[in-house]
Amino acid sequence: MTTINNITNYKELVAERTRLEMELQNQKLALKAEIDEAKTKLEPIAYAMSSLGFLKGKDGEQSSLLKKGMNKSKSKLSLGSTPANNQIELAD
Repeated sequence: MTTINNITNYKELVAERTRLEMELQNQKLALKAEIDEAKTKLEPIAYAMSSLGFLKGKDGEQSSLLKKGMNKSKSKLSLGSTPANNQIELAD
């Protein structure tokens, strides 16, 4: 592993960037796996809640409460695909 202090030429810089990009990709995959696992664990709860019907609107669509919750959770975690967006953004 090369540290910033040990980089002495362009070739080492490119190698370090490649290593960091691979590490970032691995972390994204691990995070996605954890999120998928959490979703799987929460499926029974979501099924029970939808079975009770209190999250359904009058016409059978999702209620605004459920929509707000889903939108809030989407805005909490955002992973970008471009280098400028390769960071986790947490909303307040």
